[in-house]
Amino acid sequence: MKYTNLVVLATEWPAFTHDEQLPAAGAAIVRRRVLVDVRTAVQETPWLQAGWTIWQLGRPVQRPTRQL
Repeated sequence: MKYTNLVVLATEWPAFTHDEQLPAAGAAIVRRRVLVDVRTAVQETPWLQAGWTIWQLGRPVQRPTRQL
């Protein structure tokens, strides 16, 4: 994920969808915090708290309440 402009999540595996530390760890190494969740599988709160913008199919774009 290093220096990426966006991350595409295309799995429902719990290692990626329910790991509450993954959003913060990923945020430290990506260029832009944009997650495209094509399975609508992530728990949004940890991602938003880590400053990620979340795009999910069939839902409005979710943006963090504050930019980090």
